[in-house]
Amino acid sequence: MCKGKTKLHSGQQVDRFAWEHIFCCCDPYCGCTFVTRGEVARIITPPKVPNPDVNLPISARAAKRRENKAKREAAAAAAATASDSNPNPATPLCASSAPALAIQTHAPTTPPDPAHPAPAPPAAPHSPGTPWPSWLGTSR
Repeated sequence: MCKGKTKLHSGQQVDRFAWEHIFCCCDPYCGCTFVTRGEVARIITPPKVPNPDVNLPISARAAKRRENKAKREAAAAAAATASDSNPNPATPLCASSAPALAIQTHAPTTPPDPAHPAPAPPAAPHSPGTPWPSWLGTSR
């Protein structure tokens, strides 16, 4: 083979998880034609509706994601169980002796400083009292 670019000519499915493709070399002086075979090696993302007839290995990364998801779900279930068993939900089970921080949830109630008034909102473009842009060249 000349190591030139190749073009997919055709392909067909050989069995349930394997395909064969015919490639042709794009170099007219070479003219090589060859067959490649592709097959499913492992599952990266398991299907939401698994087929019991299919038994393919799961990639190590997908297995780790599945394990981490199971751990998160178990931790969430344990937290939900712990909150159900807490007789006083206002007091957390793991309350510390540190004082709680106050969170300000509204705007300050102090009046505005007259020495620094708030800026006026901008006028709408091309409303009465707004100058016409000079780059347009004509007036309204």
